[in-house]
Amino acid sequence: MRIVMRVSATMFLSLFGGLLVAHSGEKGKNDADSNFVRKASESDLVEVELGKVASKQSSNPRVREFGSKMVDDHTKSSQELSSIAKMQGFTAAKEASKQHKELCDKLSKLNGADFDRQYITGQVKAHMEAVQLFKTQAKSGQNSELRAFASKTLPIIEHHLKMAQDIARTLETSSK
Repeated sequence: MRIVMRVSATMFLSLFGGLLVAHSGEKGKNDADSNFVRKASESDLVEVELGKVASKQSSNPRVREFGSKMVDDHTKSSQELSSIAKMQGFTAAKEASKQHKELCDKLSKLNGADFDRQYITGQVKAHMEAVQLFKTQAKSGQNSELRAFASKTLPIIEHHLKMAQDIARTLETSSK
C-alpha cells in the first residue's frame, strides 16, 4: 500500500517537476515570467482535469468535494492567467503535456479507495510545488501583472494544500 503511494507521489512529482524545466524564449520577455505562465497554466489544466476525474471516481465525499473545488478554483485561475498572459504577450499552455495526459488516464482507471489515496497523495505534492512556484513569482517576478496574480492566487493554493493534507491524514487514519 505504501509502495503504491510512494510510486504515485514520485510520479506526480516527476511530472510536475517536468513543468519546472525551463521553456524559454518568448521575445522580449523575462524567461522566469514566461516559465511561470507556462507552468501555472498547465498546472491549472491538469488540476481541472483531475478534479473532474475525482468527482466521478472517488468513493469519499471529501475527495469528491475537493475535486469539484479544484475544477472551480483552477478554472477561474486559468481564465485570469490566460487573460493576463494574452495582454502581456506571454503564451499560456493550451493543453496538458503528454505525461500529464497519461497520469489523468492512469487515475481515471482507478476507483474508490485506490483512486482516493493516489489522487490525494499527488495533490499534496503538486500543491507543495505550486506554493513554491507562486511564492517565487510573487516575490521576484519581473512582470508586475504576473507578480500581482501570483500574490493574489497564493493564499488559494495554500488553502488547497491544507485541504489535501487534511484529507490525506483522514485517508491514512481510515486505512489503518
